Order: sequence, then structure tokens, then C-alpha cells
Amino acid sequence: MEYIYKNWQKLFLIIGDYILPIPLTVLMYFLWEDMTASSIYAYFILVLALVYGYLIPGIASNVFKLWRFAWPPQIVKSVFYHHGFIYSAYFLLVHYIAFFDGFTMTYMNVIRVIFANFALFAILSSYNEIIMIKQGMVINSNSLTKKGKSHIEAIFSFAFFYFGLVGASFGASALYAYNKIIIEQHTDTKSLMLYFAICMLLMTLASLPYFIVERKQVVINRAERK
Repeated sequence: MEYIYKNWQKLFLIIGDYILPIPLTVLMYFLWEDMTASSIYAYFILVLALVYGYLIPGIASNVFKLWRFAWPPQIVKSVFYHHGFIYSAYFLLVHYIAFFDGFTMTYMNVIRVIFANFALFAILSSYNEIIMIKQGMVINSNSLTKKGKSHIEAIFSFAFFYFGLVGASFGASALYAYNKIIIEQHTDTKSLMLYFAICMLLMTLASLPYFIVERKQVVINRAERK
């Protein structure tokens, strides 16, 4: 039974992190284009998720050294060739579930969509992260593991809130873009570049709390060793 469970987990990762991301990203593009009647908006949120999916995990793994991936293929250390598509597929899917056809930009709808993005992305990503650690796909190197805690304890120390915050930031960014592109109809290149920069800034800021906490803990650990 344990053998079946372990192999099911590995199959889950192969399908979810290797096979599905690119075709699911393409599918989500067409679903978003159909829902909003705007190829520009669908392309905007796809590229936003794609860029984030390559940039921020790359910084986390190669600059902050918070984790590394043990499974191939990798374009650079700890970044898969298709890494951005893993994020774009599930960012767009989660937001699609949280969103609804005929959406109106009211305060309550905005709050509901952002909160739904937080909860859904936190649950999906945390579960995926735990399976990746159990199967040896990722090796977590944050401050808790360096202090002797298990990898699972390390994940639970940050994963739900951190992944939720990132999911919420994508939801907020996608809604901001929706307001500008769909409702206000600002689709010139200069405006789109400005909106993209604002959205990337928001999502990057949402990623900072974990990095800051980890950096602070590293400084504390070094002081304790002296």
C-alpha cells in the first residue's frame, strides 16, 4: 500500500509539474479570451504569470539559496526549462475558478476574488510542495531546516501564508489589469507596459516577506554561532 501511495505521489508530480503546465497554459489563454472577449487581456495575465514564474523562483533559489530542485531538466540551477509555465498554468486556473463570467468591479466582488485566490493557491501550492519534498524533487534549505527541523515543518512554517499572499497578489494584479484593459479600454502599448510594471511590482512585493524573514533568521543564526 505504501509503495502504491509513493508511486501515486510521483505520478501526481509528473502529471502536474511536467505534463500539464504548457498545454494547460494554452487552454487557460483561450478560456480567458473567451470569457473576457479580449485576447490582449488573456495574453497580459499569461505573460505576467510566466515572467513571475521564471524570475522570482530563480532569485529565491539562486540568490537566497532557499531551495533547490533535484529533478531535471533545469535551464539554470534550480529553475526548470518550463518553470514559468508551472506558475502561469495554475495562476490562470485558480483565478479562473475565483472569477466568474459577468464579473462586475464592486468592492465585495474584488475582495471575494482576491480572498479566493489566496485560499485556493495556498492550498494547491502547499500540498504540491509537500509532495515534492517527500519525493525528493525539491530540497528545502531555509533557516528551519538548517536548525534541524524537518522539511515538512519548514514548509508549514511559511507555505500557506506565503503562497496565499502570492496568489492574492496575482488576483489583485489581474483585477487591476481587467479594470484598465477591459473596463477602461486602455490597450495602447505604453499603457500596457505601465500596467505590467505595476503588476510585477505588486507581485514582487508580495514575495518579499518570506525572503526578509529568512534573511533575518540567517543573521540571527550567524550571531548564535559566534
